[in-house]
Amino acid sequence: MADAVQLGAVVDADPGPQHRGGGIGLARHGECAKDPRRVPDRRDTYEGQQVTIFDNRGLCQHSGLCTDRLATVFRTDAEPFVAPSGGRLDEIIRAVRDCPSGALSYAIDGTEAREQVDRAGTREPAIEVSKDGPYRITGQIDLVGPAGSREGRSQGASLEHYALCRCGHSQNKPFCSGMHWYVQFRDPVPAPGHEPTLFEWAGGAAPGHSPGCAGWRIPQPGGLGCSHR
Repeated sequence: MADAVQLGAVVDADPGPQHRGGGIGLARHGECAKDPRRVPDRRDTYEGQQVTIFDNRGLCQHSGLCTDRLATVFRTDAEPFVAPSGGRLDEIIRAVRDCPSGALSYAIDGTEAREQVDRAGTREPAIEVSKDGPYRITGQIDLVGPAGSREGRSQGASLEHYALCRCGHSQNKPFCSGMHWYVQFRDPVPAPGHEPTLFEWAGGAAPGHSPGCAGWRIPQPGGLGCSHR
């Protein structure tokens, strides 16, 4: 087990009370085989006039933050996927830093700015339970496998922020691969005939939402945890 860290917050999509403070570690229980159909673990390099962008599609959780916010650089309808000269430098840096999976990074004048992408270690450790999506980890929380050793990472992956599967269908377990969208993962599962409220349509959680568990245990004072499904 890795040393416990001080957690800034466990942020749930449910707007109710959240856990803050206290010692916490993050451990995986049970083996997680990689799906042979997964996107290959390969870090691609896109050189532009001012900036070079690094991207590993095999690590992407497909949150859409980069494509929605900066579609002239991160393009879903063109090849190559990344056009590093398609936007302002500050916009590109912001999009790369906001990538929740840690698949993106950038370099200026041939030097990778990993420390800047990872916010120079200034973020408090936190776990966000995203709505109908993965656990989003920030603040450089160590990820420990069932044997007690650190979990292996993809090429170029950030150690400061990453996304963990919550639906159980990822092709890149234990990390999220975006399969929650394809399998229409819902937490909680809507009751038959349930009509979403305006709040839910806007992204809010339905009543009764709980963080869920997909093989993850978050050791906290009092022994709160989830066993492997």
